[in-house]
Formats: sequence, structure tokens, C-alpha cells
Amino acid sequence: MMTTTQQNLWNRISAFSLDAVDAAYPFSKRLARENAWSLNFAKRVIEEYKRFMCLAVSAGHEVTPSEEVDEVWHLHLIYTKSYWDDFCNGVLGKPIHHNPTKGGKSEREKYGALYNRTLDSYRAFFNEEPPADIWQSEQVRFKKAAELKKINTRENWVIPKPKFLGTSAAVVFAPIAILVLPGCGGGELLFGGLAAAGGAGAFALANRAREDKKKQEGDGLDSSNISVFDGSDDGGDSDEKSGGGFFDNLFGGGGDSSSSSDSGGGDSGGGCGSGCGGGCGGGD
Repeated sequence: MMTTTQQNLWNRISAFSLDAVDAAYPFSKRLARENAWSLNFAKRVIEEYKRFMCLAVSAGHEVTPSEEVDEVWHLHLIYTKSYWDDFCNGVLGKPIHHNPTKGGKSEREKYGALYNRTLDSYRAFFNEEPPADIWQSEQVRFKKAAELKKINTRENWVIPKPKFLGTSAAVVFAPIAILVLPGCGGGELLFGGLAAAGGAGAFALANRAREDKKKQEGDGLDSSNISVFDGSDDGGDSDEKSGGGFFDNLFGGGGDSSSSSDSGGGDSGGGCGSGCGGGCGGGD
């Protein structure tokens, strides 16, 4: 439950808009494009970012954002006037700095605990559960962060990993996808594609057990300099997260399985978690 002072702070934060009224390409649309999210999902994450910032000022302890909330923070930071002058000084009344993790197992454990504490404070302040498609469990949140990569879609094709088969299916289906490209055909291509698919599938299946073991361990991963593309299982995120596509609709991939184009000079990320409190920010 909030005090009167905290409620007044939340009212100011809630009324603040990250979208400039005169912008042809507003913040929310840029956020959606760079993360391959639907516009509706991007706007929902912005609202969760506002709640996170309310906690950063009021919770009384360091707080750690979800991966999605941290993407909003990364983008807001490059809108320097909006962030520092209008939001921090004008709305929050104090600066909130973004402090990436130093990496390593001890930092992973530290920020994992802070993340869980942030979720507890969220429940206490807002009297509801954090939305699971934006605030995942601590285990899922940090596993995902370790597998994010930034991909330029102008130079690369990205095929989402089918959830029910994982890496092995993605590797098998990639060569077969070549066969349906316009202008491709012929017995040689068919034979080559199937042979490549069989070889790649055998290799992927042989490594599947090792990959699963690595995913289960999850601790001590240093995920510095990572952003945007998530090749891991997203833990059941809502389909609303992505604008969709052939492979998304066929295999149920979410927005995290897509990639962004050039971020236009934004923060490329940091480690797999961080925190803020007492005027000091954090995040990846």
C-alpha cells in the first residue's frame, strides 16, 4: 500500500508520456520496431517501466528491472532531455542512474535476489501480481538475458526456434526452407537441401542433451554486451508480444524470437541484471 507521498509520485509518473506529441515516429513505435513487439505490447511495457521507476524512488532498496522493462530504460536514456530533465528532475525529483552488472556468479546471485525483492515490492505497492509476460520468474529472466544478441535484419535472415523441438528443429528446418524460396528448384538442390538437413539434424540431436544441461544450470553466465535478439525459449510469453509471421504462427514463437534492426545509437546493453535505489539506477 502506498503512502500519500508515494501515491502523488505515482500519479505524476503515470501522467508522464514518453511519446512526444509532435513526433511522427514516437517513442512507443520505435520501441516496438527495435524489439519486434506489437505496438500494444510496447505500450504495456512502457507502463511497467513507469511502475519500475516508481519503485526505484520509493521502495527503499535496490531494484532490478525485467528484461523487457530494461529495454524501455535503454531507449529512454538516449532521449537525454526527456530522461534527465523532464522525467528525472521534473517528475521523479531525483536522478536515477543506470548501472550495469560487473558480471560473474556473485553478481548474478546478487541481482537475482534483488529481482525477487523487486517483484515483492511490486506486489506490495500496486496490490497485484506483475504481468507474467513482462515480469518473468527470476530463473527465466536471467536465462533469457544470457542468450540475447543484436542482429541486423537487413543483412541476416532469422528463423525462430520451434519451441516443441528447440535447436534441433531450427537447424533441420533452415536448409529445407531454402527449397521454397522463389526461383529455386531442381533435383540437385532438393538432394543437397535434404542431405544438409539430415546432417544438421543429426548434429543438433547429438548436442541436444548438452544444450539442455547448460540451460538448466543457468548460473554464473556473463551476458555483457547483449541486446534485442533472444534465441531461447521465452517461457510462454504472450503471442501479443510479436507482430507475428509464418514461423511465429506455425510454431508459436513470441516477439523475443525476432530481431531488431540498427538501434540508431542506443545503449547496446550490459550484464544480466542490475539494480537501483537511493538515486542510483540499474539494469542490463
